[in-house]
Amino acid sequence: TPSARELSARNAHSKVVVNRVRAITSDSEPNAVFLSQQYNDMIILYGGRTALYYALLAQPDLATQTYPLDQYEARLVSVVEQLLAQGTPVYMIQEPKTIRYRQGPIDPYPILGSHFNLQQVRLDPPVYKVISANRS
Repeated sequence: TPSARELSARNAHSKVVVNRVRAITSDSEPNAVFLSQQYNDMIILYGGRTALYYALLAQPDLATQTYPLDQYEARLVSVVEQLLAQGTPVYMIQEPKTIRYRQGPIDPYPILGSHFNLQQVRLDPPVYKVISANRS
């Protein structure tokens, strides 16, 4: 069982994370969708916004127990295009390099950067608003 000191430290850390999530979402539109793995549940619970756990777009192949990534980019781009077409603001939180994905290399930042224009709206952590399709 955790000691009182460990519980106190855990509670203090949780408070910092909750405040960070509230700061991340505070200037966003009420109907905004955030792409995040690290803060996914916290965005929903404490930020009052919708979150997309983008790692789930890499669908498993049950026969081989692997995550083929050949359709991941198309799925991610399609979802973001649909949200933008509906007038839903989309934000992406750039995950730290220490995040490991069981699905493999599914970092959405380079994918979204090649298909959309991204506007950085926050530095720590880096948050980008997906503002339009990249037609260049």
